[in-house]
Amino acid sequence: MRWDTFTAACRRFKLALQRRRRATWKQFCQKLSSGPLHETTSIIRKIRRNRTSTPQFAHPEGTSAAAQVMADHFRQVFSGSFLPQNRYPAPPIPDGPHPTDSSSCPIDIETVPED
Repeated sequence: MRWDTFTAACRRFKLALQRRRRATWKQFCQKLSSGPLHETTSIIRKIRRNRTSTPQFAHPEGTSAAAQVMADHFRQVFSGSFLPQNRYPAPPIPDGPHPTDSSSCPIDIETVPED
């Protein structure tokens, strides 16, 4: 089998699959719209029941216990205990955007009037 024959067969298969899915979906929608109301609501209820999201982390003792376990875990992981003991010191915090010399400043506490 040649490569171009294979890719053409893949395209035909994908197209046939899309057509079948579309036809099946239309058939399903037609069945829901024309069927009895109790059957339609039953089908929708089954679909919704299977699509509920479940929490990613659960605890056998309930949600409160799960939250406590997760908080304890975060407290341990982010406590800083895993940081190395020998670290570079933090850089000095600048006083402002420009260094100032108090002797060259024309304004001091005595020149500012109090209201």
